[in-house]
Amino acid sequence: MDLEAVLAGGESFAVEFKRGTINDREVTEAVVCLANGRGGVLVIGVADDGAILGAKPRHGGRTNPDRLAATIQNLTEPAHPVDVSVHQIDSHDVIVVEVPQAVPGPVATKSGLYVKRATGSDGRPVCVPMTPYEVISLGLVSRGIDYAATPARGASMDDLDPSQLSRYRALCGRTTGQEGLAQLSDSDLCKALGLLSPDGTVALGAILLFGTEAALDRWVP
Repeated sequence: MDLEAVLAGGESFAVEFKRGTINDREVTEAVVCLANGRGGVLVIGVADDGAILGAKPRHGGRTNPDRLAATIQNLTEPAHPVDVSVHQIDSHDVIVVEVPQAVPGPVATKSGLYVKRATGSDGRPVCVPMTPYEVISLGLVSRGIDYAATPARGASMDDLDPSQLSRYRALCGRTTGQEGLAQLSDSDLCKALGLLSPDGTVALGAILLFGTEAALDRWVP
């Protein structure tokens, strides 16, 4: 992502600037708003006019991108994965949250707030509440999203501990009806458990069950 180009382009349907003191609830609401549109980028520490104000440290003396990403994921329903990075501009920290579109959607805050991106009467992008009809028509009630199946963005099989996978296979070998799982390779085992998609995307459930210490620290701190 070209942050300079994002800042130069200003706020748009897919770009939202927020002050540096925004709290976790407000961050999550902004993420939900973008996700229920076409996705986009949330930039924290920038004024509406593009002036760099800087973002306050969120975790002690710094902002931990992985912890913020995990917080957002835990405060959305269904859990919505995002990419978070911290950039230095003019000696100020600027936090960038890259938000994928909610597909099939919609996504809400844990408190039940559904908002989406729209264009206001002045032509500027705004966040507006979603109607009950919109929520139901997108099929949320029938989707049954499983938190464990949420993608761990950026994770791969290299982030799983082979010894934990071997331990699980050994348990399967001693469990009636599960013996077949004991014969599978690491990737096939994860696929059989619904924790690895055909394109190789690793789910949070795989990190929780088999993740290395570093992977746990990153995706479920």
